[in-house]
Formats: sequence, C-alpha cells, structure tokens
Amino acid sequence: MASTFPEDVVLDILQYLWVLHSTAWDSEFRQESHRRFFANYSLISSVWTAPAQRFVFRSAHLAWGQHLPSFELALKTGPRSGFLRQCIRVLDITISHSKLNVPLKKLDRLLRLAPSLIELRLRIGPELNTLFMKEKQEKRLRDAFQSLKPTLRALQVNINAHRNLN
Repeated sequence: MASTFPEDVVLDILQYLWVLHSTAWDSEFRQESHRRFFANYSLISSVWTAPAQRFVFRSAHLAWGQHLPSFELALKTGPRSGFLRQCIRVLDITISHSKLNVPLKKLDRLLRLAPSLIELRLRIGPELNTLFMKEKQEKRLRDAFQSLKPTLRALQVNINAHRNLN
C-alpha cells in the first residue's frame, strides 16, 4: 500500500516527520541523531527511497580526513551521485594541516561537490595558523565560493575547533 502513494505525498509525510523529530525535546533527536530514522524510511518502498534520502544527506559533517575518501566517492560515482550532491544543504568541515583532519588544499574540491549548499561551517584546527595559500589554490577556492554564491546563506567559522568538537 505504501508504494501507491505519489512521491509528493511521501515528501509531505517526511517533511512532517522531520519537523516532528527536529522539535522533540530529547537530545537524542538532534538532526544528526534522527537521520537514522530517515534511513529506515527510505527502505519502506522504492517510492520512499529518493525523498527520504534527501533528509539523510541534508547535512554532512567531515571531522576527520578519513571521512573524505568515502564522501567524495559517494558524490562522484554511482547512479545517484548527482542526486546526492543536490541534497546536501549543510556542510560542516574541520580543516587543518594535520593528517587527521581535512586538508585545507582540498576545501575547493569539497565545495564543488555540494552545489546547493546553504550553510557552511568551517572548524579550523589550532595548528592551522594561516589561511594563506599558493596563488593557484587561492584562485580555485575563490572560484568554488563564487559557484556557491547563489545558494550560500550562512558561513560559520570556528577557530581552534578541536576544543569544541562534540
């Protein structure tokens, strides 16, 4: 029976559930936590898959350099990579020169993978004492930000991010 719903009805149901989960008082229902519910909703039927995945991939948090390869792979390859790119609205990245975090020189590539980005959160590690980079890197980063100009509405920069990571 669930597969007989039109996709717009499924999307309305999921938007209602997003608000319901987002406004719950329990800290377990933070946006990052209730993503698992939407992963389960995407398994109801094929009609529910794409609309539920919009909510699953709405925000991405890249705190460690180890997250980078799988994130890039998901958004560059596969039959749904273009769809997933359009889903990302919030991107939270911890950047530094350390091998543990996302390198600053890869920031432009990451920004290009999320063309519909609305909010960008940059957490800058303590060892990154300068944002100055080579001229080519600076141009690539400037171009990446220019491509986000129509959609980007919020930029949050957190210096010395390792102290504030949850």
